[in-house]
Amino acid sequence: MNITQEKLDDQNAVLKVVVEPADYASKLDSRYKSLSKTMNIPGFRPGKVPVGLIKSKYGKGLLVEEVENLVSSELNAYISEQKLPLVGGVIPKREGPVAGDWDKPDVFEFHFEVGLKPELDVELTKSDKLKYHTIEIDDEQVNQELDAIRRRYGKVQSADTVGGDDMVSGDFVELDEKDEILPGGIMSTGSVFLRSVKPDAQKALEGKKAGEEVIVNPKDLVENPEDLAKMLNIDEAAAEGLNTNFKFTVGGISRLEPAEMDEELFDTVFGDDVVKSEEEFKAKVKESLQSRYSRDSDALFRRDLSHYLIEKYNPTLPDDFLKRWMVNDGGFEGDIESEYPGYRRATQWQLIVDHLIETKKIEVNAEAIKDKTKEILKERYAQYGMPEPGEDQLEETARRVLEKREEVEEVTNLVVNDQLVTYARENAKVEEKQVKFDKFVELASTDPAEQAVKA
Repeated sequence: MNITQEKLDDQNAVLKVVVEPADYASKLDSRYKSLSKTMNIPGFRPGKVPVGLIKSKYGKGLLVEEVENLVSSELNAYISEQKLPLVGGVIPKREGPVAGDWDKPDVFEFHFEVGLKPELDVELTKSDKLKYHTIEIDDEQVNQELDAIRRRYGKVQSADTVGGDDMVSGDFVELDEKDEILPGGIMSTGSVFLRSVKPDAQKALEGKKAGEEVIVNPKDLVENPEDLAKMLNIDEAAAEGLNTNFKFTVGGISRLEPAEMDEELFDTVFGDDVVKSEEEFKAKVKESLQSRYSRDSDALFRRDLSHYLIEKYNPTLPDDFLKRWMVNDGGFEGDIESEYPGYRRATQWQLIVDHLIETKKIEVNAEAIKDKTKEILKERYAQYGMPEPGEDQLEETARRVLEKREEVEEVTNLVVNDQLVTYARENAKVEEKQVKFDKFVELASTDPAEQAVKA
């Protein structure tokens, strides 16, 4: 078998694969002989089917299968050995992908189109100016987080009357236009959270006791058709068209009592004896917020960094080829012209990241992946209020996690993201800018190109 490459231009090439009879004849004969011993055909004893009969009935199909498998295997080996810098995949050439006659097998030629990566030389220096936005944490945010923590670790108790943020369970009965019970109408038991209902419905429910009734429109309690369907135990289509009043009879009233700001809460959230006072607790909560927001800052910085590097280096791509590959082999369905620009930018960014990894400007190794996994595990333990395990147990848990390929890929991406931020902050001229939370959200939701225009 002979494989050659014909470059059409810097980023497009055709791979020609020439298959001689000597490449496939012996393997094909082995297939015939094997099938003759295993196939059951009426009129012949098992294992005694003539090879000639196998050839006449199945020869062409077996030939196609054998040759195509051979071509696929050898082509992949060639690409790997030659270290071809492919972008996208391999697709059969549009004009005459195969030369040869399957009915008269001899020499076959296969032609495949490939796209090639551009040459890149990406590097960040102090002449590259970037901004790293951090969130200014004020007392209001800390207090909101404190309230959320107290609610998270609070206790649910029964209440006598409806009020506050209570969850109210009860019976729903559908009414007619005269607000009388509708014969054959919907009857169900469900629950509502008082803080999520519309003001009029909230006002109607407040102060009610178990056994008392109120007439409400369920859409004033739950607007989302899916949630409404669950509350009334009906299908979603029926929920969307529902526009009648219901009698709601109050059953149970459950009230969440926030946890006290005391040592029990401090130990539950941060571990025994880590925090000893309310002030220390607030300081730790603020520290946790800063850690959480730092990940948001990193994410925004990476997004802006990708925009900056794509605009600066603008890696060229074999666009026509990639569009054909997406449709032909990538399983893409839809309007390719409208979807391709987003795919193009994602591919450009991946090429830049791959280049930085290849040139060792950012490094990803097994040790970094394991350390990141342990870091994630520690965060999860803290998130669920569990004590952090010892180093040996943490090491063993990380090992088990990384036995799964999808977990390795996910953690590897996180390590790459961390390394990108570190590389950029160490090598570029990065201005750290503190902004209010609302401003940060605005920046995160605005396209970087629009930000550049406003600047």
